Amino acid sequence: MRKVIQILHKCENFICVSLLSIAFVTIFVHIAGRYVFRYPLFFAEEISRYCFIWTIMLGASIGLRRKAHTRVEYFINLLPQKGRKYLEIIVNFCIIGFLGFLIYFGFFLVSKTMNVPTAAMEWPWGLIYLAAPVGAIVMIITTIFHIIEEIQKLPAEHAADG
Repeated sequence: MRKVIQILHKCENFICVSLLSIAFVTIFVHIAGRYVFRYPLFFAEEISRYCFIWTIMLGASIGLRRKAHTRVEYFINLLPQKGRKYLEIIVNFCIIGFLGFLIYFGFFLVSKTMNVPTAAMEWPWGLIYLAAPVGAIVMIITTIFHIIEEIQKLPAEHAADG
């Protein structure tokens, strides 16, 4: 299972770097085209925006994996070590609940906007909005992995306490 998670993480990293690179190159070519060649790319703004949207949703999963999201730890640190671990598991289940909400309504939004074209590229808006439920699914996988890790740490800590 750890091998599958590592492959997922590498894919996330690769996709995020690729999408940011595409956005950067597109904007660079657009600026060069506009000011040097007097021929801007009509689709550059849309492509870069959509790449950025997808990067944000997949990057949120990377932040979750690295536990880099902002959190208030003042009250957590008041708890004993065992209580912190249980609270961490409860918080992760709350995160899964929120992400489930995001998946449900994200797919609802995707279904409603799949026939609505974007302005320049005429892509379905649903493909852009699909970033939210896909990112949430990847974040749920990451959160489940965090829960499993926390649960596996519990017996070792109980043995050390006893």
